Amino acid sequence: METADVMAAIRTVPAYQRIPVLLFSSLAEEEGQRRLAHCGAVAFVHKPGDLEEFVTAVATMVHRWGATGGASDSAPARDEKQAAGSDA
Repeated sequence: METADVMAAIRTVPAYQRIPVLLFSSLAEEEGQRRLAHCGAVAFVHKPGDLEEFVTAVATMVHRWGATGGASDSAPARDEKQAAGSDA
């Protein structure tokens, strides 16, 4: 199964539609990255990659999500209970 197919399948599940996806991939061409970004990828780490590059990409995703409260198009929405601070 191709990466775009996996991304599309993930996005059919309502609870997973806004989860940020970081791809660890050997895909280098910009057109392929744009296609996967359209499918929901928010960051790419290029193989072979290294731990520092991966940690930086994850930290950037967390920062964007935390800074926006999950409200941007590039970050998942938090549910209303979490946003209100409820544990229930």
